[in-house]
Amino acid sequence: MKKTIILLTIIFINQICFSQKNKVHDSILKKKVDSIGNIVADLMRKDLKAAETMINYSLRYSKKHNYLRGIGQAHGTLAGVYNYQGNTEKSITSLIKSAQIYESIEDYKLSAVANINICFSLYEQSQYNEATKYVLKAHDYALKANDIEELVSTHTLFGIIGVKTKKSFEYVIKNLKKAEEFSLTKKDSIRLAGSLNLQGEAYIEYDKSYTDAINLLNKAIYIIKKKEPKNNYNLGFSYLNLGKAYYKMKDYKAALLYNETSLTHYNVLKYTKGLRLAYENRKDILASQGKYKQSIEAYKLFNQYNDLVFKKEQVFQLARVRTEYETEQITAQKETAEAKLKLTETISQQNKNYFIGAVFIGFLILMTSVFYFKRFKATKKLELVTLEFNENEKRLQLEKQLVASKLESLQAQMNPHFTFNALNSIQNLVLKDRKYEAYDYLNKFSVLLRENLNMSKKSYVSFDNELKLITKYLELE
Repeated sequence: MKKTIILLTIIFINQICFSQKNKVHDSILKKKVDSIGNIVADLMRKDLKAAETMINYSLRYSKKHNYLRGIGQAHGTLAGVYNYQGNTEKSITSLIKSAQIYESIEDYKLSAVANINICFSLYEQSQYNEATKYVLKAHDYALKANDIEELVSTHTLFGIIGVKTKKSFEYVIKNLKKAEEFSLTKKDSIRLAGSLNLQGEAYIEYDKSYTDAINLLNKAIYIIKKKEPKNNYNLGFSYLNLGKAYYKMKDYKAALLYNETSLTHYNVLKYTKGLRLAYENRKDILASQGKYKQSIEAYKLFNQYNDLVFKKEQVFQLARVRTEYETEQITAQKETAEAKLKLTETISQQNKNYFIGAVFIGFLILMTSVFYFKRFKATKKLELVTLEFNENEKRLQLEKQLVASKLESLQAQMNPHFTFNALNSIQNLVLKDRKYEAYDYLNKFSVLLRENLNMSKKSYVSFDNELKLITKYLELE
């Protein structure tokens, strides 16, 4: 018992030490991966190729030490690099890997963030149905966890996808209003501006109140300029939609002014899709002003950017189809391999079961043999003991008979001597003519002789009877 307690104590201490060692190990890995992440963040502003090299190093390092969080982080950062490089397919693939890894380690927050980024990327490629699948995953987590930050993103995505998939105006505005409410709760000004921008766009797209659209867009511009004056993406979006609103209100001068401002911001970013939308709106504004030559120039630029976007989308579609085909092939091969493995495991398990069964039956036979052998041995031993006991009993009986015979022999030896003396005494009394004494002596002798004969037949004589006999014997002697 004492040894068991000591052993359990040693095991418990080892487990604590091992746990502490793992914690320290994870802490060291986290520090190293985070430090690489800081270097990458700086490189992404200067040298994307160098940033990609550093991320791949971080990925290899995390894989070597099986640091899953680091692997997920590396894939997520790689997605950002690929996105900047314009490689949308690689970006989405990396984000999917990142989401899967975070989900495997039950970090549902980061998994949701990755799914939201996947959704945004797919939205940019006009893959609205596919994008919806990922935003639903993220929204499910956000609702369960009451994660306000992610609820802003998911409701925003529901709104913008709703516009593209021709959902009702009420559905779109309802989701964008929720995004606005959650942004206010979170006190996130930029996201608030984003939701206002999108509400303004929805009013324009659904031909609702253009005045309300302009008010919402101006509010968004005010917030962005105050918080992030160099946020060219959001400012470009706001001015583009202001241009559209004024165009629909037939205020072409204001529309052209806001359109030019939008182009300025998108040119800074070199944002192809934004420039295509801006030139599309610009050609219509200029045509409405009768500036057909400038409208044709804008149309040419629109086609140029449209071709670039179309080519990117086409490349993306082809890459996606190829990826899906390869995935299906890999899945089929994996399923075949798994089926073979399962069959092998089943056969192995059957053989194992047969072996265990054979060993068990052999063990039972062995135990039964041992049991019967011991029983046979015990029976034989009992027979021998019984036989020995019977022999001992016979031997004791014979010894007893021998002792009795010796006793009888001794008594028989004593009797002739005593009888001879007694008869001499009687003869002597008769010769001396002492008749009465001779008669008395003869009477006592006959009594003694009778009692002696009676006692010699008995194996046990009481002390009193023996004493009486001796007394009589002494009297005669």
